[in-house]
Amino acid sequence: MAFAVASLFWLAYQFTQGLPTTLLVPEHFPKVLMVGIIGNLLPYLLLLWSIQRVHVEWAAIVATLEPFVAAILAWLWFGQTLTLLQILGGVLIIAAVTAMQLRQSS
Repeated sequence: MAFAVASLFWLAYQFTQGLPTTLLVPEHFPKVLMVGIIGNLLPYLLLLWSIQRVHVEWAAIVATLEPFVAAILAWLWFGQTLTLLQILGGVLIIAAVTAMQLRQSS
């Protein structure tokens, strides 16, 4: 449902900006498909698959780590840097996930 709402929003926004000609270049099709499948479809399929094997609460807790893991991968693979505020946000995410797991286990 979230993807459907987000897609409708971005389609409406894109309509006001014109046709994205860069995405329509034939040599970009495989990359666009790869981002759509590997970056969007595969993670949600894995989340749905994991919910069948563990409690939904655990899957939701692990899913909250996504922004933090994405920031680390962007730093390692692309050399992107983080601001102090972004690092603080990552630390708060880890602290919150840890607190949730400790509370669930007790």
